[in-house]
Amino acid sequence: MTRPNQLILCIAMCVAWISTASAEECVKPEAEVTVPDGATASEAVMIAASKSVRAFVNDGQAYVDCLQPSIDAATEAVRKAVKDSEEHQTVSRELLLLVSDHDAMVKAMQDLAGDFNTSLKVYNARADEE
Repeated sequence: MTRPNQLILCIAMCVAWISTASAEECVKPEAEVTVPDGATASEAVMIAASKSVRAFVNDGQAYVDCLQPSIDAATEAVRKAVKDSEEHQTVSRELLLLVSDHDAMVKAMQDLAGDFNTSLKVYNARADEE
């Protein structure tokens, strides 16, 4: 391996290690929110659920924001690594895991918010009828 390739390998591995360490500091929130049935839930239950959903979405956004620098660093490491090399495969796997975590959290936030909004529409329709 030539000297420039050794330097690139060292830089890529360091960036991958730093991005992994940074991502491990991110706190992934757990979706411990039960969306109430809008057809039967009281106003107090809907308000409490709304606060819980908002808190989860805010915590989820903090998590994906925390992951972003690691994703950026891993993306840069993949770009700089020699294609088809071991370091390229290593940082590519790390990038894939980071992006998968990011996307799963975004989907969880969207799903929970969507479920709550559906329940809220049912609640509001019921409240309008009363």
